[in-house]
Amino acid sequence: MLTIIAHDGTILGYDTDGDGQVDTQTADEAWLLVGSAPWFETVKSPDLSSDGYAVPDLKVVPEQMVAGVNDKDVTINVYYRLATQAVTEYQNKRRVITYIDRQTHQSVAANVQQLVVYQRTAIIEKKTGKYLGYDLNGDGLIDTNQADRAWTVVGRNQFDAVASPDLGAKGYNDPDLKTVASWVVAVDDTDLTTVMVTYGHRTITVTPSDPNPIAPGNPNIVFPDESGEADLTHTVTRTIHYVYGDGTQVAASVHQTVRFQRSVTIDLVTGQMTYQDWVPVTTATMASVISPIVADATATLATVAAQQVNATTADQVVTVVYNQLPDQPDQPDQPDQPSQPEQPDQPSQPDQPSQADQPDQPEQPDQPSQPDQPDQPEQPSQPNRPDQANGLGDALNPASDQPGTSNVSRQESNQVRTSSGVDTSQPGTTKSTSGIGWVSAQPATPRGPKQGRTKVLPQTDEQDNQLSLWGVIILALSSVLSWVKLKQRD
Repeated sequence: MLTIIAHDGTILGYDTDGDGQVDTQTADEAWLLVGSAPWFETVKSPDLSSDGYAVPDLKVVPEQMVAGVNDKDVTINVYYRLATQAVTEYQNKRRVITYIDRQTHQSVAANVQQLVVYQRTAIIEKKTGKYLGYDLNGDGLIDTNQADRAWTVVGRNQFDAVASPDLGAKGYNDPDLKTVASWVVAVDDTDLTTVMVTYGHRTITVTPSDPNPIAPGNPNIVFPDESGEADLTHTVTRTIHYVYGDGTQVAASVHQTVRFQRSVTIDLVTGQMTYQDWVPVTTATMASVISPIVADATATLATVAAQQVNATTADQVVTVVYNQLPDQPDQPDQPDQPSQPEQPDQPSQPDQPSQADQPDQPEQPDQPSQPDQPDQPEQPSQPNRPDQANGLGDALNPASDQPGTSNVSRQESNQVRTSSGVDTSQPGTTKSTSGIGWVSAQPATPRGPKQGRTKVLPQTDEQDNQLSLWGVIILALSSVLSWVKLKQRD
């Protein structure tokens, strides 16, 4: 508005058209628009994302028209909130299947890797990094504040079953796991699981009796040269020659052999061969050999001894040398030795003469049981014949014979009862009831001078043993002489 004022300061009025003249005395009517239009222009809100703020609630403040001078001032607030961002985190669950040689521990096939992925999206303040919650559907809004429930699987949530490869063509046995089973994976399972499938080596055994066995699953295997018969059999020989000292052959040579065999195991993966121990086919002993007998020559070895051998024993050659004997002079005849004749056969033993001079030893009578006490015996009557009494006295009195010599004959001794209550007398003799019986003694026979020196054997009336011994000696000499004559005739 333009105001026209007097020199004393009095307001004269208001100029509304700019000509310097008073056009109106009313102040409210004197306001003029400055500019082209009565509008507040649109204002774009500044971008503060670099300072950690989100988009303002008013990205642009719109234009606004001013109706008149009496309109009130307008204040418009544009609000900024701290910026948030969606942060997605992942959990990778992996399973690795390896295929390993059980002996070398080396890989025999490519590994198989399987993956299951879980994710969750967190909403955080960009400026402070504070977690505000989790977005479950990807709209950028918070759907839950529970972190454990915010995980979602990406794709499938299981490991599929995997069949182990067949490596039979490479010489391997079937694996210990023909199929690795499927597995449903949870979010709290371990991040890495390793499954090891192992393979063993197949082997075949080659023997002399089966030199080309068919390998299971690989019938076209080529057997190495070292598995042939020459490497699986071995023979140890011993040759015995019989010669004279000049090398001339005496008899045919003897050839002895002991055969050994073994088997070999072939690894179909590596081709390595393992030989078993040598064993004899029949026996490991070479029998002893008796050297042949050659007239007028002696061998240095009467017998080639038996020998135990093994597969490492070297072949042997044994030479038996025969040495010819020099001519021997005639041997004079040996005189006959009648006292020491040859004894090719044991001559029959001549009958032994009966030992007539040795009487039989009388048997000891059985000891009877103690008899009851007998009655008092009667007094025997006095014998009528004095000579019988005298004969009995001689028999009981050894002093009546020569001094120091007992002349009581065996006949008399046997006529005495040696045990109480046993009767050894001849029938018809008188016996006492007191248990000690006496028999009538024969009258003593008068002895001549020679009769006192010649002992008569009891009961047999034969003379002493000296005569009998001489008879045996004479009889034995006669038998020996007769045998010698018979041999000379032969």
